[in-house]
Amino acid sequence: MEDEILQPVNGQPEVVEKSDLQIDFVTRSTIKKLNVEQKCDLILDNIKNGRILVFEGGLDPISETKLLERTMMAIDHEKFMGIEICSPQSNSSRIQFRKKNDQKITIVAPSNFEMSVRTI
Repeated sequence: MEDEILQPVNGQPEVVEKSDLQIDFVTRSTIKKLNVEQKCDLILDNIKNGRILVFEGGLDPISETKLLERTMMAIDHEKFMGIEICSPQSNSSRIQFRKKNDQKITIVAPSNFEMSVRTI
């Protein structure tokens, strides 16, 4: 990894480490093969490695609840600060005629990642 030197602040240069952003897409068929514990393991292992996960079809409420419970138990203020979960909803009336979870996605990211998602 290459470091980028920014303009000096109070006479001292600030070094910012460049990092790659990795987003992994988890298909609906992959999610269906996993039980709740396996989903939580998959998510927490990837998030702890700095990845962002996008779940096709979203996560079911039971999996989200268990994930939040496991995350709270795993928080370590030096190594793991938690997760951010976002499930954007569409306001489009044509989507309302489709199957309930057909267009849903869930995004899970490390808590130090600022997530701003908007639907257009």
